[in-house]
Amino acid sequence: MQPYLESPVVQQAVVGFFSRGEPVAAICHGVLVAARSIDPATGASVLRGRRTTALTWQLERKAWSVARFTRFWDPSSYRTYPEEPGQPEGYMSVQQEVTRALAGPDDFLDVPAGAPDYRLKTSRRARDSASDARPAWVVQDANYISARWPGDVHTFARTFADALDGGAG
Repeated sequence: MQPYLESPVVQQAVVGFFSRGEPVAAICHGVLVAARSIDPATGASVLRGRRTTALTWQLERKAWSVARFTRFWDPSSYRTYPEEPGQPEGYMSVQQEVTRALAGPDDFLDVPAGAPDYRLKTSRRARDSASDARPAWVVQDANYISARWPGDVHTFARTFADALDGGAG
């Protein structure tokens, strides 16, 4: 995954999509690509001034803690970038890196406590389906769509398809 996330070619393509106002969608770790895509006109991430979600630290930490036992041969498999000495736990999480690229921390959106189906959306077990979007958490900011994890993929894909059909807004 790191070659994709760190690719200047991919990041330049993302900048191009944003600068042309084309629909862009990112899910899970993929939001890091957008966060790292620096618009040369502003010198900032293409996500600066946008609202987004991504793999939350809560989801990443839980998956990592389970993977340390279930993938004993590769206990760090779910942490793409571990913390360096002196960095607090979670500093290199997807959520924290994306948040650092935004205009402010309030632009990173997680499921608010009062949201309909909050428990379902935050259970870490429920996944959406083609006929049930209740477990999903997808954020749309104009032509940009983001989601937390593969458990949101049906709603994410439907939202992106609508944007591609001209429904972004």
